[in-house]
Parts: sequence; C-alpha cells; structure tokens
Amino acid sequence: MPNGWISPFFSRPSCWVVVLFTFSGGILADYCLEIACEWSWSIGLLSLMGGWGSCRSPKMFTGLILLAIACCGAGWHHLYWNFYDTRDISRYATGNLVATGIPISVRATVENSPVFFLPDDPIAMTRTQFRVRAHAITGPPQQLLSGTQLVTVLGQLTGIRAGDDVQITGRLRAIPSPKNPGERDRARHFRAQRQLSQLEVPHPECVVLIRHAPGFRHWLAHFRGWCSWTLRQYLPHETAPTASALLLGQRGSLTTHQRDSFFRTGTMHLLVVSGLHVGIVASLILFASRVGLLPGRHHVVYTMVLVACYAVLAEARPPVLRACLLIQIVCFGWLNYRRIAPFNSLSVAALVILLRNPCELFQIGTQLSFLAVTALSIAGKSWFNGPPQDPLDRLIWRRRSMGWKLGRRVTTGVASMLLASTMVWLVTLPLVAKNFHIFCPISILLSVVLWLPIAISLYSALGVLILHVLFPPLAVVSGSLCGWQLQLLLGIVAKADEWPCSHYWLAGPGISWICLFYSALMVLICHPTARNSRRAWLLFGTFFLIVFVAEAKLTNGRKREQLRCTIISVGHGSCVLLEFPDGTNTLYDAGKLGASKTGIDIVSRLLWSRGISRIDSVIVSHADLDHYNLVPEIIDRFAVRAIYTSPHAHRRRPALHRLHLAAAQHGVEWNEIQEGDLFLHENCRVKVLHPPPVNTEPNHQQEGERVITDNEMSIVLQIDYCQRTILLPGDIEKSGLERLLNRYLVDVDVLLSPHHGSQNSSPDRFADWCVPEWIIISSGNPASYHSHQSISERLGCQIFHTAIHGAIEITADADRLRVCGFLSPTARPPETSDFGIPP
Repeated sequence: MPNGWISPFFSRPSCWVVVLFTFSGGILADYCLEIACEWSWSIGLLSLMGGWGSCRSPKMFTGLILLAIACCGAGWHHLYWNFYDTRDISRYATGNLVATGIPISVRATVENSPVFFLPDDPIAMTRTQFRVRAHAITGPPQQLLSGTQLVTVLGQLTGIRAGDDVQITGRLRAIPSPKNPGERDRARHFRAQRQLSQLEVPHPECVVLIRHAPGFRHWLAHFRGWCSWTLRQYLPHETAPTASALLLGQRGSLTTHQRDSFFRTGTMHLLVVSGLHVGIVASLILFASRVGLLPGRHHVVYTMVLVACYAVLAEARPPVLRACLLIQIVCFGWLNYRRIAPFNSLSVAALVILLRNPCELFQIGTQLSFLAVTALSIAGKSWFNGPPQDPLDRLIWRRRSMGWKLGRRVTTGVASMLLASTMVWLVTLPLVAKNFHIFCPISILLSVVLWLPIAISLYSALGVLILHVLFPPLAVVSGSLCGWQLQLLLGIVAKADEWPCSHYWLAGPGISWICLFYSALMVLICHPTARNSRRAWLLFGTFFLIVFVAEAKLTNGRKREQLRCTIISVGHGSCVLLEFPDGTNTLYDAGKLGASKTGIDIVSRLLWSRGISRIDSVIVSHADLDHYNLVPEIIDRFAVRAIYTSPHAHRRRPALHRLHLAAAQHGVEWNEIQEGDLFLHENCRVKVLHPPPVNTEPNHQQEGERVITDNEMSIVLQIDYCQRTILLPGDIEKSGLERLLNRYLVDVDVLLSPHHGSQNSSPDRFADWCVPEWIIISSGNPASYHSHQSISERLGCQIFHTAIHGAIEITADADRLRVCGFLSPTARPPETSDFGIPP
C-alpha cells in the first residue's frame, strides 16, 4: 500500500485511544453546541481525504482523518437524538397531553420481560414496567405505528414475556420535563433510549396476550424466568431476590430499604450486573476449563463463548458489554499470542458502545464503569505486584515456608485490593457527588470485605442452576451456601449503613471543580514519573479532598442581597423554601401526598442545586401528611437546627411520632410558635398571624359540638421585606379562616393560595381580603388553575400553578419584586387541545 495512504501516527499503539477521544469529541460537540452535523459532511470529508491521500504530508492526512471521525461522531449523535419515524408512537403525545393523556389501544411486541417494583407504602400496589415496540393503533380506523414505548402497569402483570404480541389499552403521555431546579431529567434519560412517551395502564387486565411468538427473545426471557424460579426454589425467601439481582440484574423485587442501604453505603454497583460479576463468572469458566471439567483443551474459546452467553443473559447493558468486550479482546490476544494494550482494548470497547448508542457517553453508569477500569489499568502494572521477578529474590521466595508464603500473599492481596478500592473511589468521587449527592467513605472498606461473599454467592448461584439439572440433591447444598453468603452480605451492608460515619449527604461540586479535578488527573496520568508514584497520588487525593470539603463549607451561610422564596412543585403537597438576606434559610412545610421517596428527591435536589446543606429551621404548618411527611428524610440528609410546630399539634402526637423520633435522634430542637411570634432577619421580618394561644381555644378541643381540625389551626406566616409582603397560610379554613379575616387587615403582594386552591378555604373571600398581585397554587391538579380565573379577572392579579409552571420563584429586593415559573417565566394559561389523534 502506498505510504501516502497510511499515516505513521496510526501505526502507534495508542491509535485507538486517539480515535475514541476524537469520536467522543464529535458527539460532545453536537450535544453541547447543538450543531447539525449531517452524514453528507462526513462523506465530503472522506472524499477530500481520498484526494489528499497521495500527498506527502502525513500530519495533514492524520488531521483530516481525525476530523472525519469527529464529524462521524457528531452526525451519528445528531441522527440518533433528533430523527424519528413519522409514524413513531411518541408523535401522538404532545406537551399539552402530559396531564391528561390520550386514551389509546395499541398492538405491540414486548421487548423485555416485565419488571416488578415493590411499593414504598404497604397499602400501595406493585408496579410493572416493560418496553414494547408498537405496530398499530387498533381502534377504527387502524393506523400503523413504529417506535419503542415504555409501559407502566398499576399492578402485577404475569404471563407476559419478551417476544409476545399483546394488545394494550391505556393513556399515552409525554414523559414530563423537570418542574424544579436540579430535578432528575427523566425526559432526557428516556430520550437517550429513543423513548419520548409512556403508556400508563390502570390494570393488568388491560394488557391482553394475543399470541406467543417463539423466537430468540422469547426463549431468552423464558430461560431468565426459569433461572429466577430455580433460585427461589432452593434459596430462602429473603435472599432469593438478592440472588436474582446479583446473577441476572433483576432488582425490582428488592425492598426499598435494601436498595437504600446499598445506595447509602456506596455498594449499589453490587446489585447491578457489571464488570465485577462478568469477571467472576469468567474466572469460574476459565478455572473449570483448565481443571478438565469442560471437555477439550480450548479453554480460552469456552471462556469467550460462555461469557458472551452470560452477557446476553444479563441483557447486555453497557457495563456488561464493556466487560464482555474486554474479555473477548484479551482471549483473542491469547489465542494469537499477541500482547494486549489495556487502553486500546478499553477504547475499542467504548467505541462499540458509542456506535450502539452515542448517548451512552453522557450516562453516569457508563462513565463510572470506564473510569473505574481506567484507574485500575493505570495502577495495575506499577502498584499491584505479584511474586518477585528478580532471580535471586525468586530463589529466596522459594526457600520460605508455606505458611510465610500464604501469609505474605494474603496481606499483599488485601493491601492491593484496599489500594485499588481507594483509587477507584477517588477518581469517581466528583461524578458520584455531583450526580448522587452522597459521600461514602465506608465503600472503600466494604469493597474489600464484600468481594469474597459476592464471589461465593455467584459461584453457588450458578451451581444451583447447573446442579438442578444434573443432580438436584447437591443443588440444595449449593442453595444453602448461597443463602448463607447472601445473608452475610445483607447483614454487613445493613450494619455499615447504621454506622454514623458511613455516608454524608452533600450538595456536590460545581462543574468548574469537576473540570479542574479531571484535568489535573489527566496531567498526573500523562506524567510517567508521577503516574507510578504513590506519594504523588496521595498528595493529589489529599489536596482535592481538602478543596472539596472547603467548597462545601463555604457555600452555606453566604449573605445575599435579596429575599428569595421558592414554592417547590411536589404534586399535591406543600413545600416552600425561604432564603433570607443574612444567609439563613427556612422550610415552610415539606410534604407530598403519595410516594414520599419521589418528593424527598425533588426537594433535596433543589436544595443541593442552591448549595444548601444546612437548614436553620423547618416550620410545619399543621399535622397533615402532605405537609410534613418529607421532614424526617430532610433531617437525615441536611443539618436541621430547629423544628417549629403549632401548640395545637399535640393532638396529633401519634401522627407526628416518626417526626419526633427523627428530631430526637439527630438532636434537632423542637419548639412551638403561635400568634404574635416574630423571626427577625436582616431587613426582613417574619410574623406569625395564626394560630392563637391554646388557652384562647374553646374547651381546648371542641367548639360547640364540633371538633376543631388541624387545618383550622394552621400556622400563617407574613413575610415582610423592603415593603414587600408574602403570605403563607397553610390549609387554614372554617373557624381559623374566619378569625384571621376578622382580626387582621393585610395588603399582600404574593399569596400562596390556602389549602392548595381548594374551595374549602374560600379563595374568593381570601383574595378579596388581602388583594394580592400574584396568587400561587401548590397542587398536582391543574384544574384548580381555571377555578381561580374569576379571581384573576376581578382583581387583575396573575396566577401561577406548580403543576403547570413548575417551581415558582419569588425574588424581592429594594427595587422590585419578581415572580416567575421554572417552566414558564410568565403566568400564561395552559394551552388547550382537543386531544384528538393526528392523521
């Protein structure tokens, strides 16, 4: 081949690393700059390079090739992210239909076996999720469809496997965008999988099986179901779900408490089939081949084939695919007597994954997986030494006693694993803290302690599946061993979770800090002397840990030049964040009706996005679940100084029992406030308008023959700053409302509508009493927006609704008062739609 057609650069061992960075750079450019790189650009550049191929400038030729690779990456990401079939089912779900959804009946093929999710609340129902590929709308007239769809069934759906043709009736909804700052972007996450909408099914009977379609996916799903059934037969009831999670990646049957324990201890990766699991399975296959348990001498070929089968069984997720590709490359090198370059092998695996789905470049799981393997590859040769290589040292080694050799191997192995765990923890720390807002030092030790129970559990679980077919009595022994190891694993994780210093919740570093960290890490890796020096790595880790902690401490308590009040969109519930000019902050209520786990994630991420890790006070307006059920989790995640409740809340002492326990466990002050109390901040005054003292309440319990409710005794706050007034009335109604309206006369700029805009709190009278310029409704039902339109027309005020406009932010300073929504800066009414099916 002529020299003009090949650059000397691509004959170097690091060429695949450069190709990977160039391809990833093109994807990143398209993602960040939103440039429309078409395939024609890449083809034009390749044609240009063909003309330049005969030139005598290898550098120019290399640059053009790398530019073409970058354009290919950008074009592939642009096509994958933006281009959909005109018949794609997601086109039927527009932004107007997020709240109501389209009733639709679809014929589709199941893509993956249904996954069950146990509810947080014991009285709630199990949810079932799976993906389908749509074919047609079955209603008259029938219309052809295409595209992948996420289906959520309220209830436990059985009898459906991958490959089956089904008829599904439900409501088609667009996947909603985040409604609060810092909230998880589910729409972007599912769009990376080319899913723009979801189909919500109210009952399992709405999914009708049309026919079983025998094929590879169907038999694979059947085999996965058989594996889960076999494990349940031989393992104890409490450990069988964990065995399915470790071996097959089925985490849906785990309890919420178990998943949270693994997450808080930094061992969540153990419940996901990843490179660790694939490596353990590969080592077992390689050992069985070498000792003659598998026929023939081609143990490397057996390893390649069986590891590929296990990756398919685990649904070939990116971490599994990465580990499988690395093992295939290493085994192929062994067969051809070729030395393997670790970074080139890792780059090839990354290129395959990005060609499969370019959006995986921005997935946190993929990033952490490749970062961990890269860290181990860097330190593998220099730090983790085996037996001595010098002939004299080897002679001395052979003369040592067997006990000394065994002890030395054990101590060296433990030290190497501890060092590897520390290094992986260090290089992944910024991404973990940024995305999950947790700091888990205990995970360094747990990774060393738990690897043996995990390995034995995987080996014995595989033994159960094999021995169940060959010799069932031995499967009982293997199942007992697996169950005992899994109980040990769960017990260690539970004890570590209870340890006070196991984890810390934090706001996470900024993007500039992350860029600085990984830039310095790249410099350290590229420097050959520093890369092999443990002292350099120690100084590097210590310096950035100090900067990390200092940034987290300095963020809290910063003074501001304005008052900021944020009404958080939590659905049907109430949560208001008050950030005062003196740097202190207060939460007025923190509750959500329904799944509290979703609510605490929304509130926590908004606080962390503001750099808040300490809350000076939490005011609970009254003892209704949708106003306080998030407070115990907030106390666990944030440093809360004090909680304030109404003096009438003692009547609901059983309902607040969990809150009392959380406050006592974390040393939080518990105080009561009533009418006339004042909280003074810098140029800001918070006055309590309600409830009255206990001795003014008739009979302390009853008013005539009627029992006074908690809503009537809600805490009402008036916040004054620079001649601006914000009123937070809780759920005040009936006698409490009458007393407030007759006792005070307040001119309000911003009003949080009482009782989520309910008619029980007489919103018309309340608005006429305080004459607000803005009315904010915190509710999950958009219908209450239209019920306030008459108030808006009569008083000339603007109305914001958290279900429509997202989180509402109020900023007040000496010059002006500004109110805007996270989704819509202005209080525009929601767009109307006839909810019809497009032609």
